[in-house]
Amino acid sequence: MFATPFSSLRTALIAALFAIVPVSTFAQGGMLGGMQGDGIGGRPFKVVINGGLTVPNGKLKSVNENGFHFGASVVYKIPGLPFAVRPEFTYTSFRFRQSVVPSGSLGEKNYTRALTGLGHIELPFSNGLYVFGGLGGMNLASVIAHDSTTRTNTAFMVDVGSGVRFEFGPIQAFLEARYGTAAADADKFSYARATIIPLSFGFVF
Repeated sequence: MFATPFSSLRTALIAALFAIVPVSTFAQGGMLGGMQGDGIGGRPFKVVINGGLTVPNGKLKSVNENGFHFGASVVYKIPGLPFAVRPEFTYTSFRFRQSVVPSGSLGEKNYTRALTGLGHIELPFSNGLYVFGGLGGMNLASVIAHDSTTRTNTAFMVDVGSGVRFEFGPIQAFLEARYGTAAADADKFSYARATIIPLSFGFVF
């Protein structure tokens, strides 16, 4: 079932604004050279890969430890317009807290995973800084080794964030923080909302 989390959109936007502060300070401190003003290196079409730490938030955090993610996207700068479009796919995984689902034998897999597909609008600023926001879907699943039934839920998702790109040899790299939220089926999970804060490092080709 799809659910619309617009009640959390204001919180998401505030989180994204706070994310801009440390990124902006880092960039303006002179540690990042060779910035591109348009945020994507001057060319209209870029391929992006990224990965990093994902911090669960809210009720999701009470069930899961910090996780990881990796993803890929395309950034396309529309000629004549001040923004770019950025479709993106990401895989995220969290281990259950031991107090919730204890691990048994070595190699036993008990985890929560999320597959997300999003369409972003990205707005670049000077010095490689940019902000973005988008809508899409999250497929959330709970996988427990001794449970033959995998609990899944697909819901509408809101995602916002900010980042900075900088020269990294012949390509570009970036640091990025974001806030994403989607509804969860409380009958299948012990929470009614899945909220995540991914912190990413990636490359732009």
